[in-house]
Amino acid sequence: MKKLLKRTLHVYIDSPTSNTHLKKFFPSKIKKLKFNIKFLNTAYLNFKKKNIENFYKKSSKKDLPKNLIKIKSNTEFENYVKKIRHKDYLLILQRGASLEKKNYYDLELFKKYNVKTITTDNLSPWVRSNFENNFLIGLLRSIHKYFNYFSKKMHLLKNYEPSYVLGCGDTSKEIFNSKKTKNSKYINCSSLSINFTLKKKNKNIITYVDENIFFSRDDLIAQTNYKKIKDIDLYLSQLKKFFENIEKKFKSKVIVACSNKFIYKKNYFNRDIVYGRTQELISKSKLILGHRSSALFQALFNNTPVIFLKNKNFPILRNFQIQNFATTFFNQSPYYLDDLLGNINHIEIKHDRKYYKNILENYFKSKNLDNKNFQENFIKNFNSLI
Repeated sequence: MKKLLKRTLHVYIDSPTSNTHLKKFFPSKIKKLKFNIKFLNTAYLNFKKKNIENFYKKSSKKDLPKNLIKIKSNTEFENYVKKIRHKDYLLILQRGASLEKKNYYDLELFKKYNVKTITTDNLSPWVRSNFENNFLIGLLRSIHKYFNYFSKKMHLLKNYEPSYVLGCGDTSKEIFNSKKTKNSKYINCSSLSINFTLKKKNKNIITYVDENIFFSRDDLIAQTNYKKIKDIDLYLSQLKKFFENIEKKFKSKVIVACSNKFIYKKNYFNRDIVYGRTQELISKSKLILGHRSSALFQALFNNTPVIFLKNKNFPILRNFQIQNFATTFFNQSPYYLDDLLGNINHIEIKHDRKYYKNILENYFKSKNLDNKNFQENFIKNFNSLI
């Protein structure tokens, strides 16, 4: 008897990517998925070659993705799409660059060749503004939201609907149901940003979530001259002094948690550095220090207090983003690191447990879902399509 060929899941990414990003969706343990996986990358259609090369040049070797099918022309793109079989699926993992440029060439191709698509837009739903904590931040966020909404609506590709929509949290599902789509089906998942298997373990450690002191790779693509920190030496001296003070106050050591995106050539923090285990460290910590990394969402699930840090050495935009992040997701107000050096005693260590729970259920995991990670939902639902 002839063996049936597996279906293929084509994973579409329109920007430079990394193993860190891809493994959130497809960890090595995903062998149970009854689909072959192919990674389709169209970064060269959206960014200059020099910027893409710079992105990968600044990455650690471990984070460089392999087996990417790199598309370098629209003709090559169309030839690939039209060969996708009807029984296969295409997961739109990332199309932010196309959306930013209001370019719908990709969706037009998917529609033209009747490709069954799965979108991930609802895995990152817009979170309601926290006017009670900071009215100005809430107002600016809301204005930005509605400006983007009407802008996208004007350029929306008509009569296009994905086959499936991946979403997380009660709010995402409510938004999907309100749209009353004809052809799309909703798949309820837990968020990619949280490891729901990591239970709280109280250890006598404080975790600082690093965001790379030198650069952000995404900024290398969009803003080649953007500096995260104006004076790195000054910032590091302040940060190490702050670590000393916080360790004395809480009688706990600080550990620096870094992602695998970038490996420091030397230790700039004079503290232990741990790579690729940020969520695990957060689940074990009594206190978290950070700025606006998505890894901080783990603290919502583990009910861990967070101190958010701005700095007068950061660009205005970055400090605004930290303020926005802390206010919206954690109902917190960040501190200026510079101001804490003289008087650390006025830091208030508190977290709004009720707010944490509401944000978690509305935007990261629905109440009716067990504490299972995204991949388990993903495998279960997609295997059922065969």
